[in-house]
Amino acid sequence: MQPNELPQEKKPASKYKRLKWEKAFLSSLARTGVVHTACQLAKVDRTTAYYHRNKHPEFAILWEEALEKACDVMEEEANRRAVAGYEEPLFYKGEQCGEIRKYSDLLLIFMLKANRPGKFRENVRLEHSGPNAGPIETTTTHEHIITVLDRLTIDYERRYAERGAIPSANGSNGCGKPLDSE
Repeated sequence: MQPNELPQEKKPASKYKRLKWEKAFLSSLARTGVVHTACQLAKVDRTTAYYHRNKHPEFAILWEEALEKACDVMEEEANRRAVAGYEEPLFYKGEQCGEIRKYSDLLLIFMLKANRPGKFRENVRLEHSGPNAGPIETTTTHEHIITVLDRLTIDYERRYAERGAIPSANGSNGCGKPLDSE
C-alpha cells in the first residue's frame, strides 16, 4: 500500500448467487417499472420472481433500486410532456400538413402537487373533538360496558324473538320455551 492510499473496505462475501434470468429481469424492471412485463422479457414466472425477492434480501434491494430507476424515467417523461411539450401531427384531407406542440396540463398539475405540496396540494384539515370542542374521552368504565352489552342483548332478543328461530340469551328458543323441552 502506498503512503497516501487509504485501505479499501472489503464487502463481506454474499452466499447469494444471481441466477441468469435476474439480470434481464432487473434491467427490464428498471426500464418499464412493471413486474409482469419484466418477467415476460426475462422469461421467468412472476411467482418465481416474487419468491426470490422474498427469500433473498440482496435481490429485494436490487428490485427496489430498479423500480426507483423506472420512476425516475417516468418522472423525466412526465416533465418533458408537461413543460417541453410534444409534437402532434396535423392532418388536412387525410394528408399531414404540419405539427402542433401540445402540453399536458394534467401532468404539470400532478408534478406541482408532488414537488410543491405546501402550495399546490389540496389541503384538508379534519379534526375530531369531544363535547364543547373538548378532548375526546377514551376511558370506558366497567359499568358502561355492562350497560351497552345489556342494551345489545335486549335489542337482539327483541328483534329475533319475533322470528321465533333464534335462541335468546336466557336459554329459551325465542318463543318462551326452554331449549331442553324440545
